[in-house]
Amino acid sequence: MSLFKKIFSFSLLILFIALSALFLLLLQKEQSAIEQRLRTDVENRVAKYDDLLHQSTLSQKQLDLFADKLFANPAIKSVEINDFLNKRIYYRENSLPHESVPDWFRGSIGFNLEAINTYTENSKQENLSITVALNAGRFYAPLYEKLLWYLQLGGGVSFLFALLFAAGLRSFVNPLNEIRKQVVFLKENKFYEAPKLPKSSDLKEISAMLNAVAVRLKEKFSKDTELLNKYYNVIYNDDETGLNNRNYFMMNLVSELENNASDASGLVCFVKISNYDLLHNEHGFRRVMHALKQFVQILEKMPLEYTVLARIKPDTFAYILAEQEFEDSKHKIKRYYNQLQMVLDNHFERTADVAVAASEFYRGESVKNVLSRVDTSLNEAMMKNSEERIAFADTGRKALSKEERIALVDYAFNKDGFALEMRPIQDMKSGKNNFLKAVINLKDEKGNSYTKSEFLSILYEKNLVADFDKHVLQSVIRKYKLLNHPIRIMISISKEFIKSLEHVRWLADELEQLGGNDNLKFCLSIKDSVAEKEEESLKRFSDLVHKFHHSLAIDGFTLNHQKIDYIQRIKPKYIVVGQEYVESLYEEEKTRVKALNFIVDKLGAKIIVTYIDRPETIAGLKELEVDYLISSNYRGEY
Repeated sequence: MSLFKKIFSFSLLILFIALSALFLLLLQKEQSAIEQRLRTDVENRVAKYDDLLHQSTLSQKQLDLFADKLFANPAIKSVEINDFLNKRIYYRENSLPHESVPDWFRGSIGFNLEAINTYTENSKQENLSITVALNAGRFYAPLYEKLLWYLQLGGGVSFLFALLFAAGLRSFVNPLNEIRKQVVFLKENKFYEAPKLPKSSDLKEISAMLNAVAVRLKEKFSKDTELLNKYYNVIYNDDETGLNNRNYFMMNLVSELENNASDASGLVCFVKISNYDLLHNEHGFRRVMHALKQFVQILEKMPLEYTVLARIKPDTFAYILAEQEFEDSKHKIKRYYNQLQMVLDNHFERTADVAVAASEFYRGESVKNVLSRVDTSLNEAMMKNSEERIAFADTGRKALSKEERIALVDYAFNKDGFALEMRPIQDMKSGKNNFLKAVINLKDEKGNSYTKSEFLSILYEKNLVADFDKHVLQSVIRKYKLLNHPIRIMISISKEFIKSLEHVRWLADELEQLGGNDNLKFCLSIKDSVAEKEEESLKRFSDLVHKFHHSLAIDGFTLNHQKIDYIQRIKPKYIVVGQEYVESLYEEEKTRVKALNFIVDKLGAKIIVTYIDRPETIAGLKELEVDYLISSNYRGEY
């Protein structure tokens, strides 16, 4: 309940008690006055007709006359006269009118009207006792009407008081609510400045201080964002095309091959424009830039699920297509080859050609080997005289055949050939390892284990990627739902899962059933490249995850202005960055690393660094004041 409601409700309660006590006191006073009036009236009437009772002989007619005089008061119930021997000589009872008053009111009031006893003497000097019984029945009605009037008066007074008090209280509480709003926004890492300061000096000072804090944090946030954005543009951007450059490409390729070892698979693709220097000499810089702009637009529109598109040389562009099926990507590349060549023909009339080369990469390969294969294939493509200068590299890797991979996947889903592997995520402040990353490998009938990169293409071909994620979640829930100590588990979720309403509904049901289990918490991880392209689906997914008090992580993150916007909308709790990216920000005073930490903290998240498990890298990363570390080389159960 809000402060306004508490004060308002308490004040109305006090008013109700005060009015009730006042009206009860007035009713009791009115009741006592009625009782006293009745007694006095009866005693006065008896005394008034005392002469009548002094007759030596009291006839029936005289007694009736005396009674008639008394019964003129409708509150008289009965009159009884006894002689000096206490023998009744007269008795008369009056019928009383029925008053339409609720029984509860009669029971609550209870007039105290005892019979009035008085004595007199007749002419024979004999004592007569007169007993008059009273009944206040007819006085309940005016008293009840008085009560109703008091209630109406109390209701009117309360209503008027409520209006005036609410207006006054609102003027007092509104500044407090505004200050509370400022505090909440600061707590949620938002920069809110109160548009109006309170009038009272103490509250005005507090609000002004909070505004000053918000302004300073906002300025620092903007300054640090600008610092990292400027650094990002200088180090990772190509000025002419707006694409990422070779540095960014190399950083991500290293990350794919080493830091995300269990999930690493996919393709590297180079696209080269021949005679690029000659084009500048013959056609001029402006015409080349115009053609290059159209060329890049086609590269960006190619239906390749790329994680990186970069310009690695003035005449060469490169894709990283993580977790993609090689054969499917080949067909897509060939379909768009003619469009790329057409751009060059339209501007340069066959004085420049497009050459394309691609190669698969696998977990644990060296960057040198991958790039060497692609470079060799690119040279082969440039030397071709055919209409399509395209070459695909043979990795020379002895891998499972397609039939063997299909059999492996079928066995896993039908015979539960899944092997759950956990990696500790170390909390750099506490040193605890109650945060784990879940990875699942497949096992064949002989018990041989295969990583995701070795069967991922079949998952895509059979449309089982979302089902695979579901199985990872099921395996984790089965194993850890009965833990008696808290644990948080990170699980990678694919684009296919978050876009599938069926799987998202299933997850909602599972999380709802786990609602009472505060020990097991999920951190569902989405790749940065997926998050940017699927923001609408991810926003719905994020809302679901947060609804059940679990968390979201963005994996493979690099910071720029555009990403800040979508991070604020999606609200991940963790940002996973590669060791290479963090180390690229490192300099003597660690300004850029501190800026990254501050920005991520103000976005309401924590940093997890994925690193290569070597002693020298661990020592270096501990100096960077990041929140969590996760080894890319760790293997085994935990």
